[in-house]
Amino acid sequence: MKNMSIKALSLIILSFIAIYGAFVIYAAMTISKNTGEAEQFWVKYQDISSTRVSAFNSIVNAMGYGEMIHLFEDYIIRKDDSLPARIRVAVGKVHASIEQYTEAAITPTERAALRQIKKVVDAYAMKLQDARSMVDEGYSSRQIDKVAQIDDAPALSGLDTLRKAVEEHRLEKSDEPTKIQLLGEFHRALGFGGMIHNFELYLLRQKSENADKVKKSIADIQVAVDKYRNFSLVPAEDLALKGLMEVVNKYRDNLDTAISMAAENRAPEEIDLRVKIDDKPALSALQILHAEYSNAIEASKKTTTDHLRNSTKLSKNIFIASAIGLALLMLLIAWVLFSHVLGPINKISATLDKFIDGDLDIEFYGTERKDELGYMATVIDKLRLILISYALRQTGDAGSQQ
Repeated sequence: MKNMSIKALSLIILSFIAIYGAFVIYAAMTISKNTGEAEQFWVKYQDISSTRVSAFNSIVNAMGYGEMIHLFEDYIIRKDDSLPARIRVAVGKVHASIEQYTEAAITPTERAALRQIKKVVDAYAMKLQDARSMVDEGYSSRQIDKVAQIDDAPALSGLDTLRKAVEEHRLEKSDEPTKIQLLGEFHRALGFGGMIHNFELYLLRQKSENADKVKKSIADIQVAVDKYRNFSLVPAEDLALKGLMEVVNKYRDNLDTAISMAAENRAPEEIDLRVKIDDKPALSALQILHAEYSNAIEASKKTTTDHLRNSTKLSKNIFIASAIGLALLMLLIAWVLFSHVLGPINKISATLDKFIDGDLDIEFYGTERKDELGYMATVIDKLRLILISYALRQTGDAGSQQ
């Protein structure tokens, strides 16, 4: 390397800096990517695990399909003695979920909505006692329904208010619904104020507005299922969605039967025997979807944890590599400066000082070098030889004149 040019040494240094810079940029991009993914997951996790979201979903679930309203109307139609105890359990779930919701930093509007919902739920609990007495006395479903009728509008309005509040408090702002939102949409469209609620109300009251609401709810469920399928699904989720829609489509088909029988003024009990549907596959499907979503969240948590750990390790490695790289770069620059630049320049300068002082017999340092400094030393040495030659000619001319 002694004869390597300064230009070549500079290129080596620049190459080293470029490689080192590329490594730092790649590492920084990797850390940024991992951190960004961790941040995205954390935002989603905060959204789905917040007290407000968890409590709201629990309220909707406990009031809806397979729970309070479903069981209550089943009891009025079928008069199954096992149902009242299950209805009371569902009412208790709603109360507990409302209490859980109040643990969040809620607004006065949300608090008022919770009171509306609780008032309606308590009304169902009270009407259950009347319904039980009438069942024991042998009243018909229509007679019981007239006594047990409750205005659901305040609860539906309260649920809508809470739904908007949950959306407003989401950390992740996006026009596209998440899986957990679509799961919530399934429960809304299936449950209180949705398909099952209005289907059984139609059996009891045979009003066309309830049939229309059933059809709209089924359409809403289909839209939510289609949106859910836009996500990457595991086989269990795909089968669950199929199972859910099979049950929903049975309700759609049986609604036509119910409408035909209602036109003949058939009793709710008689219509129910013809259109009764096993809800277990749909309820099982919902459980599977929730379970798979929970599994995905746990997997995402693990992935995020691994990202953060890798980012921490990478940060440490970058720090070590940076320290070593800077040390090597400083050593390389110092070696080039002192060994190939400053040292030779000092020696050439010392020789040049003697030359300037008139010492033409010196041996000029650096002429053997093959780099830029050697070229400079060779040029100056040629100048020394020219001066010597000129001095000799001058001396010869002076002697001939004498």
